[in-house]
Amino acid sequence: MKMIHRHGFWIILAGLLLGHGLLFVDATEILRFINAIHTSWLDLVMVWSTRLVQAPLIIFLFLVIGILVNKRAFALSLISFTIAGLSAQVLKRFVFSDRLRPHAVLDYETWHRVEGFALAENFSFPSGHSAAAFAIALSIVVSTSSKAVKGIALFTAFFIAFSRMYLLMHFYHDVFAGMLLGLLSAG
Repeated sequence: MKMIHRHGFWIILAGLLLGHGLLFVDATEILRFINAIHTSWLDLVMVWSTRLVQAPLIIFLFLVIGILVNKRAFALSLISFTIAGLSAQVLKRFVFSDRLRPHAVLDYETWHRVEGFALAENFSFPSGHSAAAFAIALSIVVSTSSKAVKGIALFTAFFIAFSRMYLLMHFYHDVFAGMLLGLLSAG
């Protein structure tokens, strides 16, 4: 068990260091790179993945965790989801309320936007979706011994975080801060 935690620690540390390095890249360039890979089927997948941590799909997700993983993962993910969500909202609304989303800052004439997906303008930092996704994922990782379940949880969290940039809802800095907040909420 200690070996699993030790490996997990190093993987998370490597990811944070790599992610930290991207903070020095222009956030608009990261968005432009992600925006260039759009396809109609990926638009649909990204919209559905970003909705995984919203009601009513989050309720279904918690039920799946409780049934397929275990009760400990269910309880930890519910608690860490609540902490991450509330923390993100407090930070967005009271500390970083002046941080605008890409929609409010960028000239969209050259950007791909997903049809039918509403774009917000305010409360960009940190990404609440990323915080919730990583809080749930880390709760699952520490609650199960199945490498497959751990991999699926982490892949889903990264996919949700990526979807927030793909859909032009957040800059990379917002997503990275949300990831950290989620990890801290579950830790």
